[in-house]
Amino acid sequence: MTETQLIEVPLEIEVKGEVVASNVKRFREMVTAALAGINRDLKSDEDFGQAEITVKGLCDAEKRVEASKEKALADAESLYALFADLDDTKEEIRKARVDLENQIKKRKEEVKSELVKEALASLDVDPGLARSTYLTGLENAVKGKRNLESMKKALRIATETYRANLTKSREILNRFEKAHGTDLIMDRRELEVKAPGEVEAELRRRWDLKKAEDEKRKAREEAEAAKAETARLKLEAAEANKPPAPPVNPAAKAYRDKIGAGPWEEPEKEQKTATAVALTEHEEWEQVRKALLASFAPIKAMKEKLQFSRNQAKLQGFANAVNTAWREWV
Repeated sequence: MTETQLIEVPLEIEVKGEVVASNVKRFREMVTAALAGINRDLKSDEDFGQAEITVKGLCDAEKRVEASKEKALADAESLYALFADLDDTKEEIRKARVDLENQIKKRKEEVKSELVKEALASLDVDPGLARSTYLTGLENAVKGKRNLESMKKALRIATETYRANLTKSREILNRFEKAHGTDLIMDRRELEVKAPGEVEAELRRRWDLKKAEDEKRKAREEAEAAKAETARLKLEAAEANKPPAPPVNPAAKAYRDKIGAGPWEEPEKEQKTATAVALTEHEEWEQVRKALLASFAPIKAMKEKLQFSRNQAKLQGFANAVNTAWREWV
């Protein structure tokens, strides 16, 4: 059998107004047997190669049946039964050819997909990340390859290249982590699958950005420290310029010791250094003045409600003393 000759028995038809000689039935039996023997379970390069040869043989058989039909038509136009057999035979051959062609195409795609999946699984990378990163490249590697061996070779070269890049990128990341820690490479898994050159550029960009931010923060802290120091010096100067405390009247002190501290007097406390921005002397005293005026308001209101004359006299005496002090100091 030649490469394109699938059916060994030649189809012979001779007509002369009627069928003089025909082996159509035997030919059909041979066709049926030959079609049944076609291998449709394609697994190896040999299977695919033989299937493609079979397709060519079926195509040749179709042509020979058609040629025999045309010859018979030339001999006699009324041999419909013969022609029907020939048409049926041709259709059987055509269906088998189309089915086998589709089977070849389908199985090639299936085998190609299986090989790509195996190549992906061989990479030491998270499966989801490997698929999103390398799938397209592996599919392109086998595109246009006509047999299994060429596909396997292309995938082997591609995966070896990916592994080499992974190793280099991981070495770069290891050196960076050793020098600068992990804060800037929390997305290490995603960085690993990038090309080594891209990884180096990205790490350099991140480190430069961090240094710039650190410098800005340092400058801001120094400015705040300088501002606080200026405020401290200003406050110290204001404290140094305060007038001396008025002399204590011995009689008033004795009376105060007898009745206790007044409502505006507090036990002496250790002076604390102010941390707020210092006011001028006038601004500070103006705040005290406003606070005193506000504190007298409820006392004035209470004075109008007193019922006992002795209490009224006490409060009036207190008010007179406050007014005297107010005129002297405020």
